[in-house]
Amino acid sequence: MPTISVTQQHLFTCLKRNYSNEELDKLLFDFGLELDGIESNEEGELVYKIDVPSNRHDFQSAEGLAQALLVFQQKLNTPKFQSISDRDDYYITVEPQNLNVRPYIFGAILKGIKFTPESFASFINFQEKLHHNICRNRSIVAIGTHDLDTIKPPFTYTGKLPNDIEFIPLTETNKSFRADKLLEHYTSHKQLKAYVPLLKNSKYYPIVKDSNDVICSLPPIINSYHSRITLGTQNIFIDVTCVDKQKGKIVLQQLVAAFSIYTNPKYQIHTVQTKISDGKGGYIVPKQCNFADTYMTVSIDYLKMVSGINNLKASDCCKLLNRMMLSATTTSDSDNIILINIPINRSDIHSCCDVAEDLCIAYGYNNICKKKYPSGKSSPQSISKNELRKLMSLCQYKEVMMPILTAQKFEFGISNTSPVTLLNSNVQGIDIARTTLIPGLLKALNSAKRFPLPLRIFEIGDICLKNDASDVGVVNATRLAAAVTDSQTAGFEEIHGVLECAMNAMGFASRYQLDEFKMHNKLVPLSLTKVFDLKETSIPCFLDKRCVKVVKFEDGGEVEIGVMGVVHPNVLKEFDLTTPVSLLEIVL
Repeated sequence: MPTISVTQQHLFTCLKRNYSNEELDKLLFDFGLELDGIESNEEGELVYKIDVPSNRHDFQSAEGLAQALLVFQQKLNTPKFQSISDRDDYYITVEPQNLNVRPYIFGAILKGIKFTPESFASFINFQEKLHHNICRNRSIVAIGTHDLDTIKPPFTYTGKLPNDIEFIPLTETNKSFRADKLLEHYTSHKQLKAYVPLLKNSKYYPIVKDSNDVICSLPPIINSYHSRITLGTQNIFIDVTCVDKQKGKIVLQQLVAAFSIYTNPKYQIHTVQTKISDGKGGYIVPKQCNFADTYMTVSIDYLKMVSGINNLKASDCCKLLNRMMLSATTTSDSDNIILINIPINRSDIHSCCDVAEDLCIAYGYNNICKKKYPSGKSSPQSISKNELRKLMSLCQYKEVMMPILTAQKFEFGISNTSPVTLLNSNVQGIDIARTTLIPGLLKALNSAKRFPLPLRIFEIGDICLKNDASDVGVVNATRLAAAVTDSQTAGFEEIHGVLECAMNAMGFASRYQLDEFKMHNKLVPLSLTKVFDLKETSIPCFLDKRCVKVVKFEDGGEVEIGVMGVVHPNVLKEFDLTTPVSLLEIVL
């Protein structure tokens, strides 16, 4: 969670009143924030350390935070940002041929600004906060801010060879650098050395220049001294270069939204169009960075369900959301639907659940009626699987857990189901989701060859089966598989005994068990309510005459629920096993 540092004086100026430390702490807490600490800077001013959510980029400046708090206290209406397109020369021509390193750019202009030392420092600090967080240390997005009165639009964004770029960087006053020499110079700079690798190995370096070929910036490294922002700057040109268009737009919107409170008129933003050269004298005009509100409709029933506030009416929701800078109105179509206006500084609003979160904050989490929900517990399926695990352990079998992704060549016709195949697998030889647990057990036995015989292992896990009725076309099914290997015997009798134990635990009695109960005039245990039997079958991975299928009797018919047998020597050879293996697999 990012922490912002803001001086007491500047924050109180933005909030238009003074607060005691306790009052500010309570206001921030009610708003879902936390006052992390209070310190003093070198000038002896009190500095508040405030923890803010990482998705609320507007809170990373005192201006944006103060706007939100004033609206929350109903002392300010939600700002209405106004886009102005009043100059034909406010555009950026993009020459994309040499811009592979940072292909996108957006721009905007703020006019009539009057900075104070505090607001000027906040303007610089906000850019640094954005660079550190959403911009990922300028690797995704870089911001350039320029004094519009020192440069002449329109602007050009292009790529040039480092030897062809020369300008005075912001860190100097009268010394000009060639771009490649400038990067060498910055390799030892305390702040800028971290950004040098973003550009150093590029053949072409991106630059922003004005119509007089005056270089404004070398993104993402440094702006020029010529177009530097000062305390006396009144008109600002902002360029945002990026590798991710969506994040670039968010950064530009956040910056202009926070500092358009200082423009004249207030909240007025001059748009800068982007024109991409097609190399033939023409231009492609892409979708611009928009400063208008976006809209979303939300169901009152959904908000009630998510928030747990059951006494909400549409009018109540609108009042609460208005306090969170989300202008909400009822619709004429339904009393259950409200229309939300989302301003440009609320880039964190993506879906209805984000609206529900803001509703809870405005309502007050402490005001939401507490409701005790039943505690969770294991499902019957989980209980049954755990009981089977205990049973297998008592039978001296050790559990293994094998990956659900495997290679089709190891299926050996065990399953007659077409597997789910992987597209563009990153691991060579892994191309399907398993349809049986048997190959995994054989791999496990191969890995355990160094241990003394006999080896007894089992797995209870999921397989993937295609199913058109599922919304994703696939369902998971749970299986139990067990294997035993020994140098003295094939182990078929032992695996047969394990099968009978497992089936009894699941409430099944075998046909011959029922015959024995009847022969000895014994009552069938009440826990055995179902019947299974073994039927001879033929499966390629098992030896002939040493393979059976497990069937249960249901609705007068037979349903196959598993297989059991002695593994064929050819299959054992594929897994580099030299001792006989018997195994089983049943449906759970």
